[in-house]
Amino acid sequence: SLGDPGNFAKITLAQFPEASAGDPSLHNPNELFIKPTHALNRKGEIFAHYKMYDRAIAIYSMVTRMDPQHLDSVLNTATAYYQSEKYDRAISILERLLVTHPSHDHILTHRFLLAQAYVKKGDLEGGLKNIRWVLKRNPEMKNTVKASPVFQPLQGNTDFMELVK
Repeated sequence: SLGDPGNFAKITLAQFPEASAGDPSLHNPNELFIKPTHALNRKGEIFAHYKMYDRAIAIYSMVTRMDPQHLDSVLNTATAYYQSEKYDRAISILERLLVTHPSHDHILTHRFLLAQAYVKKGDLEGGLKNIRWVLKRNPEMKNTVKASPVFQPLQGNTDFMELVK
């Protein structure tokens, strides 16, 4: 009768993280969260660290229902969708954020993730457009872009080669 949001009660042993996953936190484990949205977002980050993306997305969803403008949880949701290879959903969220938050503190990382999602989806032109935007704002990322295995499909593209040389 209490329900099971996000199917948290239906956990299986296969969903538990490996013991070698490492410490997900650089934060103080005794840190006190006053705002529930921050605490839930942090909890979602821990699930995402252990590659439990569906659970992380469910928690981020709770955060955005509580505070639709909670930018960190929306970006984390897009990242979790990307990591779980649901590139269309990640792109949808990231493109929507470009309209609602065109110049937030994490915009460079946001656009870089968007470029990666487009390339993984197979839309090389969309990926190239976002790479161009990232390199225009931060030319020092050329080596990062060039070395990224995600951008291998662009290696033969003359526009890409011109951007990263």
